Amino acid sequence: MTVFKGYMRIMKKNTGLILLYLGIFFGVTMALQAAAGKETYTSYESEKIKIGVVDKDNGPLAEGMVKWLEGTHHVTMLEDDREKLQEELFYRNVEYIVVIPENFYESCMVNGESISVTKVPGSYSAYYVDQQLESCLNTMRTYLEAGFSRKEAAAAILDEKRGEVTMLDTDENNGTSGWLYYFRYIPYLFLTLLCYVMGYVLMAFKKDDIPKRMQASAVSARRQSLEGFWPCL
Repeated sequence: MTVFKGYMRIMKKNTGLILLYLGIFFGVTMALQAAAGKETYTSYESEKIKIGVVDKDNGPLAEGMVKWLEGTHHVTMLEDDREKLQEELFYRNVEYIVVIPENFYESCMVNGESISVTKVPGSYSAYYVDQQLESCLNTMRTYLEAGFSRKEAAAAILDEKRGEVTMLDTDENNGTSGWLYYFRYIPYLFLTLLCYVMGYVLMAFKKDDIPKRMQASAVSARRQSLEGFWPCL
């Protein structure tokens, strides 16, 4: 109990600094909460990737695919030059290159071959575009098998309704609580104060001859440690 009282006296002596740290970190926490409360999202827009397209076919299906990609991503038409394509990809002018082959209808629609693509290695956006491109090809095949002509199939994929996203109201129970950031950062406030206070107390017990006097006292080191943690026992 004697050691614990010593802790309390040291903390009382530094009450001003403790309150100062408390005020600073509490103010930062409230500022973060206030800034987070002003963030409102009323709409959603899917990510657009920079895509390069080489059209070797120039048929109605190829044109329909290019227009479909333009409605989803940032599309740049490129020449069929391997060196230039590599340069565009190297300098990240494009992240994904689609090469529409000659006889696009026979090779990809009838024979089911995959379309040739080149992408940045390890890019997450490449997998994102892969899925969309495969979905577009499958939709085209479905329309053609249903009896649509090539022009009709190309027009049909452009008329498809895109998925709609409804943003949740974060002020209601079905959204994120407005006090999320407060409860997220307040533990760091207490942790910082604990580190500061305990560090200051331990430094005070290490000054001058205090450690030697404590070692020479009748109270064992084990009991001194236990009394220091008395509130936790």
